Amino acid sequence: MNRELFDYSIIIFMGIMLSVIIYLDWADFYTTFSLIPLAGFYYLGQYTERTFGPTNI
Repeated sequence: MNRELFDYSIIIFMGIMLSVIIYLDWADFYTTFSLIPLAGFYYLGQYTERTFGPTNI
């Protein structure tokens, strides 16, 4: 799997997750614990950096 496919899949997963949270009206609950998924996505970004290398922007 290349870096771009991994990034796009994470973005799609985040969008689905937020859509489900909004659909189920868990916004109050999510705002309380919003740092948990953000920390998870931070560590996924670190994993991507180690696995695929830095970007050359």
